[in-house]
Amino acid sequence: MLFLRLINSWSAERSFEVELVRNDERVFDETYYDVPAYGSDRARADDQNPSTHLLEPTWDEGPATFELRGRFVDQEDDDWQTVSPADAGGEYIGIDLQFWEQQILGGFYTFETESQRETAREFVETELERQSDRDRYGSEP
Repeated sequence: MLFLRLINSWSAERSFEVELVRNDERVFDETYYDVPAYGSDRARADDQNPSTHLLEPTWDEGPATFELRGRFVDQEDDDWQTVSPADAGGEYIGIDLQFWEQQILGGFYTFETESQRETAREFVETELERQSDRDRYGSEP
């Protein structure tokens, strides 16, 4: 997986938890509180959308078995929902994990050639640089 981007796609602030498992090993687990609504008028550092956050990849980008789970922590039904990266149909993928009113959906991107993967890596590097100028994604716990 080349990247994982989190998006609060709903019209209200949300709090949610994300867990990523790679080859049966948890490589990421984080909770985000009060993430701004999609289309929020909060200040934007370098035009960075405050409802969107790209995770810095700390896992190997090559082929693997992934399990991606999310849950809302600000509503009664806080069951985990799973998005299957296998649905993307490729070995080198990027995922938008979208948090809607009551469901979590995955948007998938596949990068089959080395040229496409290099473009994706440049995208990740650029987005991470832009994000570095803003406050934490969401609020502190």
